[in-house]
Amino acid sequence: MTKAILPRTNQTGANEWSDVESNDAALAKVINGELDNENIAKAAGITREKLASDAKGIVGTWYTPKIINTEESRTNTAFGTMPTADEITGVVIPENGLVVIGYRAVAKSTVEAAGTFAAFLGSNQIKAGVVAGSPEVRQVNLTGTEFKPIGMTASGPAAGNGAYSGDVTTGQLLIPTLSSSPLAVVFAAPGTYSVSMQFKASSGAVTVKERKLWVAVLGG
Repeated sequence: MTKAILPRTNQTGANEWSDVESNDAALAKVINGELDNENIAKAAGITREKLASDAKGIVGTWYTPKIINTEESRTNTAFGTMPTADEITGVVIPENGLVVIGYRAVAKSTVEAAGTFAAFLGSNQIKAGVVAGSPEVRQVNLTGTEFKPIGMTASGPAAGNGAYSGDVTTGQLLIPTLSSSPLAVVFAAPGTYSVSMQFKASSGAVTVKERKLWVAVLGG
């Protein structure tokens, strides 16, 4: 929008009143229907509290995804990241915020059912509440020795079954299996965390490739 040039002072003498009238008319025109984002100074510092109660959007932060195509392996019997970590650091969770995690990869065990993967928030393995008892850690065992899709679901890590030929690039659902729902939503105490996918192998090695990790925070 072209901004009005004010004040207008091209009249003199008795005709100066026309400048006052034109200035008032120009201001009224902008305020009554033409006030837009370009007319608000970036330094105005207008906060959400000053907006209408129904002018609410989803407030959050999108972190740069971690994309790793390299095939890597790990032989340790304790959880840890691959040499190139599936990890996003500096994730800030505000009071009452939520972390949304998406993950997609292709993995296998060199020994039948020896490989396991799980999601971590900082140094803590992500847990889920159960019907009875305390929340329990969520992880998935990689059965067989062939490559299969793995990822995060609404209930935690999951893995597909049987030999897998690989993802496509023209559009594919994020779910690792047809019986799962994509994305894990996690709550935690406010603070700054890392989000990582970690692997272990009770025997042999666990190998992973074509890795994609997404993290977003809602709230704040």
